[in-house]
Amino acid sequence: MKIRNRLNPSDPCFSFEFFPPKTDQGVKDLLGVIQDLAELKPGFVSVTYGAGGSTRDRTLDLVAHVKRQTQVDAMAHLTCVGHTQAELSGVLDRLAKEKIENVLVLRGDPPQGSRPSPPPPGAFATRRNSSPSSTKKTTASAWAARVTRKGTSRRRRATKT
Repeated sequence: MKIRNRLNPSDPCFSFEFFPPKTDQGVKDLLGVIQDLAELKPGFVSVTYGAGGSTRDRTLDLVAHVKRQTQVDAMAHLTCVGHTQAELSGVLDRLAKEKIENVLVLRGDPPQGSRPSPPPPGAFATRRNSSPSSTKKTTASAWAARVTRKGTSRRRRATKT
């Protein structure tokens, strides 16, 4: 279910947010916690995405596991700054393959301690152009700034089906 359909003022829900652990044992432990918390019937869970995509694979793995193994809707965070359009396209392809319908698209921050530098070629540089291209096919529902083919953007709710 798309989370936007779950959010209803007359039927409030709660959610949990997790940061992907750095170790395999931490992931195993977190999956056990998520399984236990599923009994509380949260509206959804979300999994954050480290600065510069440092936890990208663990985020995607956790969201996919929650989707497959529990009855809880899962939302992946996706930060865009510092990623190329090709990298983001790969992430969206993986989310679509896993049938993840909920994505929170964020500009994101550079990794801690990094020095400001020009973005790599093909990377998103600013908040205004920090969401996946509007031409990308995915089943995700996301809030983001839409990037048009000409590279201009406008703020809107972007839903892809």
